[in-house]
Amino acid sequence: MPNVDNMKRFSGKIFGSAKHFWWLTALLPVFWLFTGGSRQNDFEISKNLDIFATVFRQLNANYADEINPGKLTKTAIDAMLGSLDPFTVYLPESDIEDYRITQAGQSGSAGFQVMLREGRYIVVAMNNGGAAAEQGIRIGDELTTVEKRGLAGKSAEEVNQLLSGQAGSKVEITLKRPYTDETFDFALERRFIKEQTVPWSGMPADDIAYINLKSFTQTASAEIREALLKLTSQHQVKGLVLDLRGNGGGLLVEAVSIANFFVKQNEIIVSTRGRIPDRNKVYRTFTSPVDMGLPVVVLMDEMSASASEIVAGSLQDLDRAVIIGQRSYGKGLVQNVVPLVYNSQLKVTIAKYYIPSGRCIQAIDYFDPSGSHQVPDSLIRYFKTRNGRQVPDGKGILPDIPVAKPAQSPVVRSLVNNYLIFDFTTWFRSQHSSIDPPETFKVTGDIWDSFVDFATKQGFIYRSDAEEKLSEFTRKLEQEGYGELLKNETSAVKQALSEAKKSDLTRHREEITRLLKKELVYRYYYDTGLVKMGLAGDTEMQEAYRVLRNSTLYKETLAGGYRPL
Repeated sequence: MPNVDNMKRFSGKIFGSAKHFWWLTALLPVFWLFTGGSRQNDFEISKNLDIFATVFRQLNANYADEINPGKLTKTAIDAMLGSLDPFTVYLPESDIEDYRITQAGQSGSAGFQVMLREGRYIVVAMNNGGAAAEQGIRIGDELTTVEKRGLAGKSAEEVNQLLSGQAGSKVEITLKRPYTDETFDFALERRFIKEQTVPWSGMPADDIAYINLKSFTQTASAEIREALLKLTSQHQVKGLVLDLRGNGGGLLVEAVSIANFFVKQNEIIVSTRGRIPDRNKVYRTFTSPVDMGLPVVVLMDEMSASASEIVAGSLQDLDRAVIIGQRSYGKGLVQNVVPLVYNSQLKVTIAKYYIPSGRCIQAIDYFDPSGSHQVPDSLIRYFKTRNGRQVPDGKGILPDIPVAKPAQSPVVRSLVNNYLIFDFTTWFRSQHSSIDPPETFKVTGDIWDSFVDFATKQGFIYRSDAEEKLSEFTRKLEQEGYGELLKNETSAVKQALSEAKKSDLTRHREEITRLLKKELVYRYYYDTGLVKMGLAGDTEMQEAYRVLRNSTLYKETLAGGYRPL
């Protein structure tokens, strides 16, 4: 426990030296939290808080302009916490409701979000069940006013906050539609919208069930259970694909509940260990499984983190599922929310978590005094799954069957970074009221020709990697005195590269087409459409089908007979 007497003494000291800064008491619980029974730090904390208060007093007395104490305090707290790890954050009272809503999987909004691009506020995301979608607002529309007021000078975050408010209230907005002369006024009802934790579940193949989980909110395990029971009761299911790609995590208890669906009662799924022994916990499965015999494949990628890694890692350690995809993010840290004064909170890292084999998958060492860095290979330790397969710590979750993601070509990077694909699909949406369903939609030759024509009219120009290397090489030649000597040769290469670039759109047509298809489907069908579309031609899904339909291969993989790492 903190030394309360000492805390009283130095808090009184602060009040004495900075009596006008009563709000500094908001800092005290933060420092109390980190003392955690360590008396040797009391003097250092007292001294530095006194210095901090003195700096504020001098700023207030001497700074050329009026200071904002609250803003400066938050900046100081954020900087202090930023030196620890990115998951330890201060939540002022104004952010608490947003945080609570996020954890609950619910949000109240007008049904869309904007980004700031070259001084314009462009609609980039839509809620499928929101008022904006119902009234015909489209991705790509430009928001010009909120409550009849202009938006100049505001950040995208500030504008999105203006669109939010009490459920049932209305917000008046004005939108311009690109590529037309239309302007629209709307009075949108703000709705308490439940986030789609499971955007889609179904049978993408006759014998394989599929569930996509977007985040681990308070309803995640209930929604997964409902989807799983429905699919297995209505179909002859040979195996299940649980898709955790892009899932950044959420509530730890929901991860334990989901793992529980596939393993027996009283199995250890995860344990947490930190500096304070009383906070260490062991989380076990607490009820009978839904299906112990159903073959399971878990899909993951580099954005699968935290609770996603607990599910994938525990099922891997218990040899209960085959993991397919890419190495996961590697977040093995646990946070608790601690209440502070004035309705603020602190989300603080209190422990690391360990999955059944005993490994921690945290990939970045934030606690090394020399600075944050990837855990070096020399410090990686190896553990064993229940069947004896070797699995490392410190590297996230490595898939049993890795599937590499194709590298993005320079021409495609340029198309994305310059919004050519985004702007084309905005134009296309203004010309076409509908497209085929996500499962059957194709980017036809006519759509492709329209895109090439659009990009050409926009003056699409990009600099290839080869041109970058040539420029670097030319500079080196000039520095060493060979520039004039080889001028003709370098000019010829530059001209050849310029000619070759003219056909780059055609040469990368397949890669560009995939992005066009994804963006177009999202414009018409939102997240649910993306999930349905993504399953067709999905490399990881094809690998999942192969494994689940071959019981020998599935069992050999879990036994360690097939592990291409």
